[in-house]
Amino acid sequence: MATVQELKILLNQKLDDINKKDEMIKFLEQEMDEKDALIRHLKNEIDKFKQVVRPLTKEIVNRRKCCHDVDDDERHKFGDRPKRQAISAEPLLNGAGEFPIVKIPKSSKSRELIKAAILDNDFMKNLEPTQIKETVDCMYPVEYAAGSLIIKEGDVGSIVYVMEERRPPSEEEKARTANPH
Repeated sequence: MATVQELKILLNQKLDDINKKDEMIKFLEQEMDEKDALIRHLKNEIDKFKQVVRPLTKEIVNRRKCCHDVDDDERHKFGDRPKRQAISAEPLLNGAGEFPIVKIPKSSKSRELIKAAILDNDFMKNLEPTQIKETVDCMYPVEYAAGSLIIKEGDVGSIVYVMEERRPPSEEEKARTANPH
């Protein structure tokens, strides 16, 4: 039969084993959370991609349907490939480089936030790295009063907005918004 001392040693070993397993469980749970976040991010990217690709695919299919009614000779005149579509913001003047770039000082946190927002935008993420850097350098802070309409979905815009700070509304603010006096 085991002595009390041997039982204490055995108990300590089992407790160590349990602690190691608990640490492993925490590590694996954290890893699982990170992978879930990655999956959510990738699903979001796929959704963005689908939003861009679906209309283009429909247009290509419609053009091909229209082309089936045309003779092969005429089809070669128009080409089998659809026209490419692009957005360009090239300078209109030859001396466009003469405009001085006004750099606005900002924290590295703000710079990273702005850069991430640009890279998350379907159109702006295709800018060259120097263009992204210049855009980040030139952006400046603007504050708006609570409840202000800054931009409405569907509006044509020529200004880029990046929200740096947002405080969640208090319960009192939520109540006022839900039940205006």
